[in-house]
Amino acid sequence: MQDFIRSENGLLKDGSGNDFLIKGMAFGNNVWANPAIPPKTHHTEESYKELNEIGFNSVRFYLNYGLFESDDAPYKYKETGWEWLDWNIQTAKKYNIRLVLNMHYPQGGFQSNGNGTALWTDGENQKRLTALWTEIAKRYKDEPAIAAFDLVNEPVVAEKATLEETFAQWQNLAQDTAYSIRKVNTNHMIMVERLNAYKNLETGVSNWDNNMNGNMNFFLIDDKNVTYEFHVYDPFVFTHQNANWVESNRGVFSVYPDEANGMNKEYLEKSFTKYLQFGRDNNVPLYLGEFGVIVYGFQEDRGGDRWIKDALDICIRHNINFNYHTYHETAFGLYMNGAHEYPDKLNKPLYNAFKEALHK
Repeated sequence: MQDFIRSENGLLKDGSGNDFLIKGMAFGNNVWANPAIPPKTHHTEESYKELNEIGFNSVRFYLNYGLFESDDAPYKYKETGWEWLDWNIQTAKKYNIRLVLNMHYPQGGFQSNGNGTALWTDGENQKRLTALWTEIAKRYKDEPAIAAFDLVNEPVVAEKATLEETFAQWQNLAQDTAYSIRKVNTNHMIMVERLNAYKNLETGVSNWDNNMNGNMNFFLIDDKNVTYEFHVYDPFVFTHQNANWVESNRGVFSVYPDEANGMNKEYLEKSFTKYLQFGRDNNVPLYLGEFGVIVYGFQEDRGGDRWIKDALDICIRHNINFNYHTYHETAFGLYMNGAHEYPDKLNKPLYNAFKEALHK
């Protein structure tokens, strides 16, 4: 593996100029627990080998800033974090797997549920995030086994007086971080996710509208080697059925396809392709950084495997780079026993769906 993956004319290319499609599975690395030391039992060398055999060429590798620095000692980076990342890079390379390094839990807090607003209200957190990315970029500037730097997962910013000001928080941070990375590293692709939501800090209410700016919450940054990211879990009532953290879905089960309720491949394709217009209009590649079905969707023939096959077919036909969430987690994992133990419970319908789709 001697070449870097690059964004070019709406597609990804390898060092020989051949088209490259990211086919990924996420390693969660227990980031939600905000660990201070690397979770070395989350996956092993066998995990990389297995993903290669299934047909994957990438891992979206979730990072937590706490693995590299503590709030008590900002900008002082831990050698244990680098050693862990080094091991994963070398092991991934051995099995022809490229890592998408994703800051899933940045300084200021986990974003997805709207509880990480300190990233947006405390400028020091933004400086620390940019500095950490710059250090990562400098250390690994000559490492082609890293496919991309995925700056922040599912950003949820603080609401400002206008929509433009609200969006500008993430756009400016992404741009500043990209500029800083490029001072030390011109090799690696950068990934910028669309804005996930914004939160009113006085009321605590978040706006989850996925098309607030008329561009599906995407925006461009000033950099030629960028891929733009979105996530899909549609229809939510199916992919998150009986999810205990979704009050409206508890005890609710559904099947796919469900023609009577319009939940079929045509519906799913619209969910994916509504993001494609931004890529086509701007001639930039897209990355489906997360998609998946909760374990209940694979039980009693509810159709989780059919949903996966349809989703993969849509991605491959439309040249959408993709990453499944996730390898190792109780709810969505390929292995369903939590993110801190070596897997021993395989979701066989999910495994077989990937094996079939990725070996066509």
